[in-house]
Amino acid sequence: GPELDAMSDEEIRKCVMTHNVFARASPQNKIRIVKALQAEGQVSSMTGDGVNDAPALKAANMGVAMGKEGTDVAREASEMILADDNFAT
Repeated sequence: GPELDAMSDEEIRKCVMTHNVFARASPQNKIRIVKALQAEGQVSSMTGDGVNDAPALKAANMGVAMGKEGTDVAREASEMILADDNFAT
């Protein structure tokens, strides 16, 4: 969220190499995270459910959309759809 908004692209590149999970990220944060991981030579996965998440879902190596609550746009931009919106299953 706000912490990522305040970071430069270089700071985000360092951050993604030391942190595995980012919570409450905005759609803009998500695309920056994906691009930072890829710039570091990493494979990225991103989850999302809304129209605003579609660019990050598409840019990630593995976009994962929510099947129940997700929009058609998010599902179409993804490689995987969680049918019941549950990460545990």
